[in-house]
Amino acid sequence: MTGWLIAVIYGVRALLGSLFQIGPFWLSIAAGILAGSQSLVTAVLSRGSAKARMTKVMQNLIDLASWVLLSAFFGLDASMSGSSLFSPWALLIVAPIVLNPCEAGPFSLFAAVLPAALGIADAAGAFSGGSPRYGIFISVLAGFALGSVARMKGLKRRAELDLALANQQDRERKILQLKDAEVEIAARIQRTLLVDQTEEGPKEIKLDAITVASNAVDGDFYGLIPYSPSEIDVLVGDVMGKGVPAALVGAALKGAFLRQALRLIVEHQGRLPTPGELVTAVHGSIVDQLMDLDRFATLQYIRFNTKKLTMTYVDCGHTPFIHYDASLGVCWVLKGTNLPIGFTDEQVYHSYEIPLSPADRLLFYSDGISEASNEKKELFGEWRLADILRQNAYLEPRELLRRILNTAMFFASAEGFRDDVTCIAVAMDPKARSEIKKSREFSCEMQSLAGVRSFINLVLPENLETARKTAITESVLEATERVLQHLKAIQTDKPKPVMVAWEEAGELCAGAVYEKGAQETTDKLPAEADELEELPGNDSLPTLMAYRLEYRSTDTWISIRILYHGAALPQQRGKALDICKAHKPDSVYVAQGQDNLAMVGLVFYM
Repeated sequence: MTGWLIAVIYGVRALLGSLFQIGPFWLSIAAGILAGSQSLVTAVLSRGSAKARMTKVMQNLIDLASWVLLSAFFGLDASMSGSSLFSPWALLIVAPIVLNPCEAGPFSLFAAVLPAALGIADAAGAFSGGSPRYGIFISVLAGFALGSVARMKGLKRRAELDLALANQQDRERKILQLKDAEVEIAARIQRTLLVDQTEEGPKEIKLDAITVASNAVDGDFYGLIPYSPSEIDVLVGDVMGKGVPAALVGAALKGAFLRQALRLIVEHQGRLPTPGELVTAVHGSIVDQLMDLDRFATLQYIRFNTKKLTMTYVDCGHTPFIHYDASLGVCWVLKGTNLPIGFTDEQVYHSYEIPLSPADRLLFYSDGISEASNEKKELFGEWRLADILRQNAYLEPRELLRRILNTAMFFASAEGFRDDVTCIAVAMDPKARSEIKKSREFSCEMQSLAGVRSFINLVLPENLETARKTAITESVLEATERVLQHLKAIQTDKPKPVMVAWEEAGELCAGAVYEKGAQETTDKLPAEADELEELPGNDSLPTLMAYRLEYRSTDTWISIRILYHGAALPQQRGKALDICKAHKPDSVYVAQGQDNLAMVGLVFYM
């Protein structure tokens, strides 16, 4: 709009100059050229693509430059037309725009056009003779008056905009304060009503928990359900997502566990449901709602029994938990094979039971602490947790958790915790009870199975039924054979050694290295080394590996563990362990330990 109006002013000046011979003829030609140039520039800048790329500030600057050029032209026109003094209205044309460029509307443009027209009339001799040129004074007064009115309208408009902006910012601030207050109330409710007291439960179990939210409200949750003086259930979980929605889902899951536990107890006429039964019931009652909400939760449901000195757990895609084995001084990392709650509606939940020893420690945690990273993008990991647990196993759970949290916070001081953190520490402190423990080591060869059979038959109680003895022996043999096959597969997967020779200091040297292209190569092999001959295969190499068979029994269970060096047997999510197919034990589990230890555990009820 501004550009077209300026082009019209130039055109009117060129037309008047041509018809009435106002001023020099070349000024009329210049006015015509300027009118055409202004029209061309305005047409180009008015196109959609060019207008979209221009900012408001750039548009104001272009308008201001156009008005400055228009003022300069008419000032030159007034001077060349015979005016005695330079007319000050040339500057007044620009004044409304300079004072308030964002309000250069039609009224401001009119305030600039009127003095220009009066100046042209004055220059043309509208007031001829020796009389004063009142047109100059009229143009000055008109410019000041109309410019002042335009300025006042601009100030009024700006005040209205400032007031509207202040009101909008005030409303946004109040909304944020209201949201912060709601989040704080939700956090207080979660801390006071949704977090269970750790003082409850059997006296032979010391338990403490800590949770740190990445936001005011977190998606981690835990719960404690003490059923009797000897049994307590522990629930720890992590809902996908953060904030209030995740916390609400966590609260709903805790409520679902309590409701289903009560329902199953009534249906079973007072019998306590197993952890597997309870998790399966909760999954069936809430999976459809979770899938509709596009949410799922990883969790672990654990039951401690101080009379039997056992722990039964159902792992639903949660982070592995750590078991400090006081008898060996080793930390084991264990996990289950189930999928998260709400991940799929076709899921059968498997539970696993492991025997415990006095002075054992257990640590359950969320991925917020194991996946905390430092400035080098290194993860804290479960093995750092395992090292802290082993080195501080003598501490009480509360102090142990404090040390773990401080160490993790120092590790991730640059990045901080990016996810919610939850840790539960459990210390077993049962009364002394009788336990039989025996162990023997065997070489990692299939021929050792005969010795395994003799050892198991020797240590099993004499009063045990023959059929039960046979089932236990066959289960142990089947599991041991599976471990030996696993170790052989690991050995077979290793790179194949070859004999090489090279010359060094004038002497011929030889040595064994791994063949080219293998996963492991030597770093000291000279470039001129030549391959001589292949060494014997892995099957004919002498083995120095050994595994240990450990037998433990109480009046309620028999535990047999196969300990060896290497990787743990693989587990697949969504499928139960199938280590023993022909003769299944009451419980079977695998674990990876420190110092490259691994374990397969078999549990049989008496």
